[in-house]
Amino acid sequence: MIIHFLGKASEFLDRESYDAFNEMNQLIYGTAGSDSDERAALALVKQYLAASMDRLYLEKYDASEKKKRITKLCEKVIDVYREMLSEEEWLSDETKEKAIEKLDAMTIRAVYPEKWTDDSAMDLKGLSCYECMIEIERFIRDLDSSHINGTVDREIWDTQYDILDINAFYDRTGNSIDILLVLFENECHAPAV
Repeated sequence: MIIHFLGKASEFLDRESYDAFNEMNQLIYGTAGSDSDERAALALVKQYLAASMDRLYLEKYDASEKKKRITKLCEKVIDVYREMLSEEEWLSDETKEKAIEKLDAMTIRAVYPEKWTDDSAMDLKGLSCYECMIEIERFIRDLDSSHINGTVDREIWDTQYDILDINAFYDRTGNSIDILLVLFENECHAPAV
């Protein structure tokens, strides 16, 4: 437990600890070299503060038209599936009805959420990198704890989603089509590293 804690904390303490952490990982995984400080810092911020980065991105680059286009496309796909299901002869009427019911209940989560987790209680000003990690983890733990025996607000997306990653999937637990930031016509506003 102590070794695990030290391994995790050493990444955030000081240059000497950070370099020792990287050297240990290189030995364990058989790799060589390490990321530049800028790339490592960006990866760290994206890992721990993805939603905050996403909001900053959306303040600078309006993606509302993309959201409308993706939503409309998903609605058309759902309509096609509804028609296909209703015409299937090998399905019983009850199965068709249940399948269409599930299809009609499907949520479309396109490009970015309309509602974000309120992280205003998290104050990172003046903190060291290590203290920031502790504060972020405390905030996430308290947020997760506040959901125990409560209702989950399904309008707020999982904090692990990063809209700057291009991805699309079906989430069966929430019955949703999830299509994260989609770039069109050679647009690329992702941060340069």
